[in-house]
Amino acid sequence: LFRSVEFTLNEGKYGPLTAEGNGTAALDDALQPITAGTAKVEGLFPAIAALRDRDLIRSRDAAMAKVILGVMSRPNDKGVPTISLPFSIQSQKLFVGPVPLMDVPPIQWPQPQNARPQFFK
Repeated sequence: LFRSVEFTLNEGKYGPLTAEGNGTAALDDALQPITAGTAKVEGLFPAIAALRDRDLIRSRDAAMAKVILGVMSRPNDKGVPTISLPFSIQSQKLFVGPVPLMDVPPIQWPQPQNARPQFFK
């Protein structure tokens, strides 16, 4: 049985967002994900706008994230704002740097098909 898994993301791309980083992932007592790591991210501001436009994060949270993370960003050699920052998922919330960005829906695990009845607890 494992307690945590270490991972490295050489390059991940989702829409305007490009990231590379590493971290550790595990499951808490309720079998929900918890993670901690660091990432170098490009395209974060268009991704935040897209999440806001789809009502996945509140406008107030998107504005706060853009202000706080904007101070932390630096242009790369192409002039694109790039941010190196910590990220985590804990208590079903995604944190990017110090900013709680969005809720993470709980994983609904399927019940085992061949579970034995438990007569004793």
